Amino acid sequence: MKYIFLLLVLLLNSCSVKVDINNHKVDRLRTNLIDIGISKNEADILSKDIFYKSKLLAKEFDLVSPPLWHNFLVNIKVKEKGLCYHWSDSLFVYLKSRGYKEAKFHLIGANIGNYWREHNSLMITTDNLEFKNSIIIDPWRDSGELFFSPIRDDKGYEWEKRFYRERFVK
Repeated sequence: MKYIFLLLVLLLNSCSVKVDINNHKVDRLRTNLIDIGISKNEADILSKDIFYKSKLLAKEFDLVSPPLWHNFLVNIKVKEKGLCYHWSDSLFVYLKSRGYKEAKFHLIGANIGNYWREHNSLMITTDNLEFKNSIIIDPWRDSGELFFSPIRDDKGYEWEKRFYRERFVK
């Protein structure tokens, strides 16, 4: 038992994640947002806001890498939060509260109901934009390093809209 505890301590200390905001990635996200019809001004503010909040969540969740290891630690109650739906729900609530006029936010999920493969994330869209052309925002996938892409280009998942689950966000 003491060896398991020692192994856990070593892994927790060696796998912590440092999340830096990469200005090049902020600019790429801003361009993606403009491409879906968000004005330059709102896209600039929104892209910075997303990276800022993702960084805060990584600190709040005391993130470790890889994501599945962090999930294991949450599931055995070593960590309190950091599952993919914690990320998506927290970002959803935060971004909805910011009063953006053009950007619309939706929760999305892939493989819903499959315990081992289900994944949750956030989608940014605009009025009358096709689902596949909307932007996925996924800070969980790469351990706090923000992943974003048009949904049509995210080949690893079959995304669909989900409903907000208020009970999960505290």
